[in-house]
Amino acid sequence: MRVLHVMPSVAPTFGGPRAALVGFVRAAALGGWDSTVVAPDPGPGERERLAADIDDVRFWAPGRPWSCWRALGPLVSTADVVHVHGTLAPASSTGAWRAILAGRPLVVRPFGTLSRYTFAGRRPLLKRLYHGIVDAPALCRAGVVHFTTEAERDEALRLRAVDARRSHVVPPPWIPHPAAPGDSSEAGGAGWMPSATRDGDTVLFLARLDPKKGVERLLGAWPVVRQRRPGARLIIAGSGPARYRDRVESRAAALAAPGTGDRIEFTGFVTGSAKAALLARADVFVLPSHAENFGVAVLEALAAGLPVVVTPEVGLAGFVREHGLGRVTSADPLALGCALADALGNAEMRARCRTRGPSAVADVFGAEVVARALGRMYEAALAAGCP
Repeated sequence: MRVLHVMPSVAPTFGGPRAALVGFVRAAALGGWDSTVVAPDPGPGERERLAADIDDVRFWAPGRPWSCWRALGPLVSTADVVHVHGTLAPASSTGAWRAILAGRPLVVRPFGTLSRYTFAGRRPLLKRLYHGIVDAPALCRAGVVHFTTEAERDEALRLRAVDARRSHVVPPPWIPHPAAPGDSSEAGGAGWMPSATRDGDTVLFLARLDPKKGVERLLGAWPVVRQRRPGARLIIAGSGPARYRDRVESRAAALAAPGTGDRIEFTGFVTGSAKAALLARADVFVLPSHAENFGVAVLEALAAGLPVVVTPEVGLAGFVREHGLGRVTSADPLALGCALADALGNAEMRARCRTRGPSAVADVFGAEVVARALGRMYEAALAAGCP
């Protein structure tokens, strides 16, 4: 059986959705489902990187209105299931309607684009119009709407286009990706690598530099952390638009007391061994997002044995709370700062997370566990028939 995945972007900076896609493809293979991924061309370097993760990837030329439609035609007609990733994106919508018009079973994974935060952000009226005219009719005809957490599903059920009976919750699997030889300097632009020293008070933020991810919430709480843990150091890893990055870096510089500028470090985008080194160096991971349908970076931190501090809006907050693997706290600066300081000072919790975090991740998000859930979801799409 063959699944065609339609993805609006496979660039590394697309973050969690791209990582989740790779995980789903690998898990599906364990269940006997072959996959083809079709996406905008990300350029030669990323083509090679993606080919190392996924066997069958096809690309269309980005920026050409009809290239996506043409590229999908022959692929949709030979697929048993079309799995579209995202909404509110022309590529995703094109994939959904190509499947509908070809009469192929359709699965849609919104990856957070149906959240209240999404519709309240930039250009809310345009998003509502696009959803109502283009995406909602496609969602109504999808055999399955695929959510990665129950929290994401429950929030989306407020929309008429989402039916609980057609909703499946299947998380991305945790599949370790061993670094390729020689990739240890893969960091944003300057070949950044963490220093050899480790002071036992290091907090790591690893995500796109985007207002949604809550990095400014973190900076607002940092004086509270420093007051309670004077030796605390913050590492902010990720890339984003230059204007927003400059704003965040300026705010961080204003927080630094004389002689302590090295206590907030910006690394740029990291992957491979550079990311692994950051996770090994850190003592606590933080993601105070405004909205997060899952949180792949949180899963990576838990698998590395780190306690995590997250806001309730992070999809994995329930898992963190259930397994005692960190703190779920409001974004209030005092509450967030106290939660971070307490996590840094809680040796018992840090030791517990080193032991329980990796095993809990393997038990719930292991590739074989997810492969079985994916198989059930695709079988449900086949049973629902053509839209």
